[in-house]
Amino acid sequence: MRPSPSVLRILMASDTPLDPNSGAAGTEYQTVQGLRRLGHQVDCVSAEDLPHRVRHGNLHQLLELPLAYRAAVRARCRRQAYDVIQVNQPYCWLAARDHRQERRSGVFVMRSHGLEDLAEDTLRPWRKALRLPARRVWRMPAGWCVDWLIRSACRAAIRHASGVYVSSRAEEEHLVGHHRMDRCRVARIPQAAPDSFLSTPPGHLTRERLGRLLFVGPPQIWKGVHALVPAVVQLLVMRSHATFTWVCPGGEEGRLSAQFPASLSGRIRLVPYLPQTELMRLYDDHGIMLFPSLFEGFGKVPLESMARGLCLIASPVGGVPDLVSDGVDGVIVAPGDADALQRAALRLLDDTGFARAVSEAARRRALEFTWARVARESAAFYERLGRLPPRENGA
Repeated sequence: MRPSPSVLRILMASDTPLDPNSGAAGTEYQTVQGLRRLGHQVDCVSAEDLPHRVRHGNLHQLLELPLAYRAAVRARCRRQAYDVIQVNQPYCWLAARDHRQERRSGVFVMRSHGLEDLAEDTLRPWRKALRLPARRVWRMPAGWCVDWLIRSACRAAIRHASGVYVSSRAEEEHLVGHHRMDRCRVARIPQAAPDSFLSTPPGHLTRERLGRLLFVGPPQIWKGVHALVPAVVQLLVMRSHATFTWVCPGGEEGRLSAQFPASLSGRIRLVPYLPQTELMRLYDDHGIMLFPSLFEGFGKVPLESMARGLCLIASPVGGVPDLVSDGVDGVIVAPGDADALQRAALRLLDDTGFARAVSEAARRRALEFTWARVARESAAFYERLGRLPPRENGA
């Protein structure tokens, strides 16, 4: 028997595990669970269902993943029809084209966790400004080819998909302005903190807690670590009661500790990535979250920290401009500006009243963003796409 019109049959495919403790993987997991709680029928294709014979990351995504997505979607669609097929990132382009050519029923959605061409356009001038090592001459042709293939995949996925699902206004405007996509075919749905972060009241922001600074993320250029490290060093020198914790990928601790002076080693802690329950306890032990990213698709760390009453200092990238009012529920600083990061932290450390006001406002703001809302808005977007006429020639 066919489900009632209010129940959507959804296939969601992602080259990630369904893991609530990870970034994009956690977003996929929470969205699936939310849609199921609304009564929709959701089938999943995850990393475990896709081949990974090509070990090189870019080559796997560019050469193996499009074929794998197409094969997985074809196999599932032979078993049953879907109202929605949603596939992660632009490497879904071959599956999206196949969906149109086969004239299957239902809409095809590309889900982005960070538009690759927007990321490259944003980070290229930073690589130049930071004088990061350029590609060796003998590797340049291969690198240019990879760059071209990534941009081609973005254009093809956007052209063939019925709609595109993003989390931040910056990505929405890039799709509408740069790719000339009809705004009604773009969903901008901010993400959320875990339900447990929202349902459990955070502790009071004491001066002791305020003196503990926190950063969560890998030591990569887009995370703004070139500004983070000198800002933290100066802060610890200037405020002897302050400490710093870096939650980082396991195995990176030794390399990261070498970036800080040995004299500060007793006040710096490097912690491998943690499951959500342990991460929440760590948040509750800290008072200031540093988030100096240069680029983000969305970035869940700001919402997670706001939900636990931390004072967020963040650059206006990803979802931050959509979430934070400067000086109200967080502090905004320019990307890559270590001095601005330091000044913002000193202001919070030295003005406990201001910090507590920011903490309380941050908690209230975070409570507005739930995974139940994400599921409702996702379903509404799918239904809206289903009412639109099919796209012709990528219009």
